[in-house]
This record gives sequence, C-alpha cells and structure tokens, in this order.
Amino acid sequence: MIHNRAIGRTRVEHKQQEAQTKKYSLEEFLEKCDYEGAVTLLKFNIINKITTVEKPQEWLAYCYVHLGKYQEAFNIYERLLQSDDEYDADHLLHAAVCKVYMGEFEEARDLAQRGPANALQNRILFHIACKLQDDDALLQYHSKLQNVESDQLALAAVHYLRSHFEPSLETYKQLADDHPEYDALNLYMAMVHYRLDYYDKSLEVLKKYLAKYTNSLAAVNLAACNEYRLYTGAAAEASMKPYIAREPALGRMPLIRHNMVVFNDGKNADKILPELFESVPESRLNLVIYHLKRKESEEAWELIKDFEPSIPPEFILKASVAAMLGQDSDNLTLLNLAKEWYSLVGGSATEQDTVPGRQAMSACLFLLRQFDDVIIYLDSIKQYFENDPTFHWNYGMALAFAGRTEDALSVLQGVVDPMMREDPAYLLNMARLYIRSDNPDMAWELYCRASLPPEQSMELLQLIGNDCYTAKQWLHALKAFDALERLEPSTELWKAKRGAAVGLVRDVAEGKEDDAVLDDVVAMLKKSQAQDQAALLVSRIEQWRLTI
Repeated sequence: MIHNRAIGRTRVEHKQQEAQTKKYSLEEFLEKCDYEGAVTLLKFNIINKITTVEKPQEWLAYCYVHLGKYQEAFNIYERLLQSDDEYDADHLLHAAVCKVYMGEFEEARDLAQRGPANALQNRILFHIACKLQDDDALLQYHSKLQNVESDQLALAAVHYLRSHFEPSLETYKQLADDHPEYDALNLYMAMVHYRLDYYDKSLEVLKKYLAKYTNSLAAVNLAACNEYRLYTGAAAEASMKPYIAREPALGRMPLIRHNMVVFNDGKNADKILPELFESVPESRLNLVIYHLKRKESEEAWELIKDFEPSIPPEFILKASVAAMLGQDSDNLTLLNLAKEWYSLVGGSATEQDTVPGRQAMSACLFLLRQFDDVIIYLDSIKQYFENDPTFHWNYGMALAFAGRTEDALSVLQGVVDPMMREDPAYLLNMARLYIRSDNPDMAWELYCRASLPPEQSMELLQLIGNDCYTAKQWLHALKAFDALERLEPSTELWKAKRGAAVGLVRDVAEGKEDDAVLDDVVAMLKKSQAQDQAALLVSRIEQWRLTI
C-alpha cells in the first residue's frame, strides 16, 4: 500500500512539474481531453493565486464532471451559489446536472426548477421527467423543445433512455450528416448500436471516435463492453487494463469498477456492487444476475421485488427471478407474474421480432409447458447462441420435454458450464434421456460421478430405478433399488428390487442377458433387509441356474 501511494504522489508531482515547466494552457489540456492535467493546472493556479484562467472554480467543476467526479463538481457549484462575489443563477442548473449524473433525480429537479427559465433548464427537466417516469411532465417539456441542435440532442438522448433506439439513431445520423465535425456523434451512435445488439457495428463506428480521442474513457469503456459481448470478459478486461495502468484513478471510478466485476463473471460482485447502487443504477440489476447465476433465487428476489421495470431487459430480468423463485418454492403467484412479464415483452410490437423478445416468449411458453412452440422460437435464434450454455440448457430441456430424446442429448451434452452440469435438474434430465436412448450405463455412471446432497442423490436414484424398470432395463433398476434400499429400507423398495431381479432372471432365461449377470443379482439380493424372502429367492435362482 505504501508503494502504491508513493506512485500516486509521484504522478501528481509529475503533472504539477509538467504544468509548470511546459507551460501548458488550459485550452491545450481540454483540447486533448486531458482532464486530469487540466485539474492539476487549475489547482496549481488556485493555490498559487495565478490568474491566467478566468473563473478557475467553474472550469475545475467542468473538468470534474468529465472525470465522473460528480460529487466534487457539485460541491464547487454549491460553494459558488453561497458566494456573494461568484454567485450565478446558472450554477443551479449546473448543480442539477451533477445530481442527475449522481442518480438523485428529485434533488436535481428541485435545483433545476429554481434556476433560470431557459432552454437548458427545459432540457434538464425533460431528462429528469424521463428518469422519474413522469409522463405528464415529459410531454410538457417535450412540447417546448425547438428544432435546434441542443434540443434535438436532448430528444435523442431521451429516446435512447426510453429504449426508442431507432428514432434516437435517426436523429444522431441526421445531425452527423449536417455536422460531420461533431465527433461525439460517433460515440452516441455507437452507444445506440450497442443497445440494438449490433456490437460489430458499434465497434466500427467507435473506431472513428477513438482514432481521434484515444483516451476517451466513455469510448474505451464502450469498446470493452462490445468486446465482452462479441468475445469474452477476459478480452474486455484486457482492453481496459492499459488505460487503468496509465491512470489508476480510472480503476476507482464507479462505472469502471462495476464493469470490471461484470467482465470478471461476477467476481466479488457481492462485495463491490452494493457500494455502487447510488452511482451506477445497473449495479443492482447485475447483482441480481449474479445471484441468479448462483441459483440464489431468494436473494435475487429481495433485490428486485420493489424495482419497477421500465424497459424490456428489466422486465425479462424480473420475470426470470420470479420464475426461478416460483419454481423453487412452488409459488404459483410468482410463476404467473413471470408469465405475464415474459409475455409483455415477447408479445410487444417493438420486441416480438428481436432476439430478446423471442427469448422472452419462449420462456413464457416454457412455463406454460408448450414445448413444441418453445422449440420453434428457440430454433429461430439459436444461431446467436452457439457458445451460450444457458441457451443450450433451455433448448435442450425443451427438446427433452417435447420427447425429442436424441436431439435433447446432443444439445445438453454441449453444456460446458460446471455449475450447470452439477445442477440436479441437469443430472435428472440427462439420466432420463440416457435411459430413453437405451443407454442406462451412462445414467448409472452419471449417478456415480455426481456430488449431490443425500436427498437429491436419492431422487436421482429413484428416477434411474423407476425409469429403468419401466424400460425393462432390469440390471440398472436393480442397482438403483438396491442402493436405495440400503439407504432407507422399505417394503416398497424390496418389492421393486425383487421385481427387477425377477425381470433380469427372465431375460437370462430368454437369452437376452448372459447368465454371468446372475452373480450380481444374487449378491444384491443377499444384502436385502427382507432376508427371509431374499434368501428364498436366491435359493430358487441358484437351483434354476444349475439346470441351464
């Protein structure tokens, strides 16, 4: 820790020396988007009472906003608003912007309403109304927007926030055609392409922006998010590390901390994400996803039960949690809510032909047990999920429940996620599929390899025993009932075990099994709790064996 602090001091001292020796101007720092350098220069000037920059406190707040240090920026505006010499009513609007970025929308609204009644105030209140889902206010402020660039940018941003991505993209494209010198439009268009799941296109557009602004945090972060979607979390993390190594402060920013957790497949999510709930709204939902992946349905529901979804991904996530907890607890109310939310997304005009929309409808149909229809929906999008274990799980289960045994086996064998392969539902269904495909050896091997709690282990044995008995696969039925009887002896298990033994002897008599298998039959019968009945049956088998 001491070493790291020394490095931090050295970097600050270097920035200060650079600011003094090279005599960079504020404009040069801002032109390069070097906001850390600009902050260093401004602080140096303020401390040393150098007046080459007018209104240094305002510029310092401006730089803090661009660095994502919204609280620091707000603190400056708050001080300026309390100063007789530097008071400016516009700072009420600037402070409101900080509060918007901090996710404190009601406080932002109060500040903005106290500020000057101008176009900036209207744009801020328009944005806040969207965030607060106040449709009446949204219409009111929308009606005041003009056909000028700033207002059109605000409208495009609100379209984006409301998941109206096509009109948002059209606005940005029109502005880009009219003003090719507005480089930031490439970043905005890349963000929209990302939300439309066009990750390749997003990266393509983003390269134009990154070619000029190589150190843009927003652009670098978005590029990493695209790489995460297209490739792996490791690839995304690798693309971010050079920037964090160059500027360690970036690694402490809430958004970057959040994304690095996501890129690392949720590592330390339970420790890091709760700290970010206020600054990064997505952190709560990603913590929900973390609990979902760990099959912790109660913890996931506790986080999301009071959350009001407003866009399709949020409805899908809340439906997924309700479905999991509903199945875990046999709660029909939750299952019905899950069906309703899935159907709302999958049946909507804007989502029904999208990949998430079809996933949502397939999930609704799955809960309705309409598996043939589930398969139709999943078939239409499977090309997008070649390496997705969750998709293979759902697709394989639907095939299994629809009676398509060989197809189901093929798909479920492709599930490589270790947690999924150890899930009791996976093991039960795989065992059943092996038995249906006349391969009970594989079902028994599955049981032998499984590391399950006693209750679930017995459930797997019961399934193997019953399904093998029904399929007249007597040896493995006998093995399963023998294991069960030794765990919990009962009259029913003895009868099942005896029936399997008799069936196996019949197969030997009919030439379907080699008589060597009778050694196993006798050995298992001798272990039975019903010793008298078992001894009589063993005696008869051995006498009969002498005659063949």
